[in-house]
Amino acid sequence: LFSSPLSLIHPRCLRRGQLFSDGAPSILVSLADPKEEIARVSRLLYLRKLITAAGGNVSVRASEDTFWITPSGPHKGILSPSDIVLMSTSGEVIESSGRRPSSEWRMHAAIYRVRSDARAIVHAHGPLSTALGTISGVLRPLSEEGLIYLGGAVRCIGWRRAGTWELAEAVANALRDADVVIIERHGSVALGPTLNVAAARAEALEEAAELYAWAVGSPRRDWRSVLWL
Repeated sequence: LFSSPLSLIHPRCLRRGQLFSDGAPSILVSLADPKEEIARVSRLLYLRKLITAAGGNVSVRASEDTFWITPSGPHKGILSPSDIVLMSTSGEVIESSGRRPSSEWRMHAAIYRVRSDARAIVHAHGPLSTALGTISGVLRPLSEEGLIYLGGAVRCIGWRRAGTWELAEAVANALRDADVVIIERHGSVALGPTLNVAAARAEALEEAAELYAWAVGSPRRDWRSVLWL
């Protein structure tokens, strides 16, 4: 669903730091209005059951210290561009139609501060990836596609209260050397050079978890032999 832009890029180029390494403009850089892009991708994430009506959030960097983010309150499956909020990493609302930013704005701000290469963030609430990550502490892709999109094992960090700086800083720290992380009993966070890439990574994580579920469901295999390959 989100993979079409990635099909234009060799898989090795998805590794961190390689998209812009030659100094040339990346073909993955979107020219779309960020508000329209966030509303569109939020609807797709909702249809894929990666976010819920009230759970999950999406952002796109506007500048070094500002970003567009989904609002708190409106149904994520029917967002309009006018619902999207522009704010600074310090918490100042710069542009809004009256909407409040997502309660998880601190997490997005903290990630943008430590990852200057991140241009978009998807905080998903995928049920399988959340459950399996919480149980095992790590989610290892079982397919080649999973390895391409996720780059290897995705670890699960401990639970912190949603919307707090404690959670924000823990997630940002985990993403210093990774592009995807799972939060215990909460969800996942994926970043990327574009919103399509971040969304594709969130989807790939849930698909990796689904493969786990199929593998664990086999009566001839102990679940530990799958989760701890």
